[in-house]
Amino acid sequence: RYLDNDTTLNLAEYRSLYLGYSFQEDYNPYRVVEHTDRLKELYARSDYDEFVCDSIIKYARLAIDDFPFDLRQMNMLVYAYRCKGDKEQEALWGYKLKSIVDAILSTGDGQTRESAWFVIYPAHEYDIINRLGLTVTSYVFEEPCYDHLKVDINPFKVEGYYFNVSRILTVFE
Repeated sequence: RYLDNDTTLNLAEYRSLYLGYSFQEDYNPYRVVEHTDRLKELYARSDYDEFVCDSIIKYARLAIDDFPFDLRQMNMLVYAYRCKGDKEQEALWGYKLKSIVDAILSTGDGQTRESAWFVIYPAHEYDIINRLGLTVTSYVFEEPCYDHLKVDINPFKVEGYYFNVSRILTVFE
């Protein structure tokens, strides 16, 4: 249902799919997607004409086929479809992106180690902070399985957020 872009999946199902993905045989939290270099070239452009948007869509979807929870590629898909005026696809990928972010945020509040957000991919920590409109200023790993990302001065008056990376670490034990 997730791969078929089913919009009836609820938060609990998204959380289960996201966290459960790390139990797949080919799960690798440090996977390098083959199309990343091409995508970086496209993202660095200042002009996003229809050809560039079509290329972003092509390569971002290939990257997502390889790693179905790639938040950065989903974000670029939303942008490319918006540029093309494809409201249906923009809404679909925006919904999927928001649902995964909500699934991560539903695992805690990030304020303490005990309420850390669970992530299955290191870049998702930065993606979450960016989605909150914040900027990471420093990173500290705290035993046994927590990343603490400090953030710039912000309206939330929060110094930083905790992420539980236990699943990422378990894969490499």
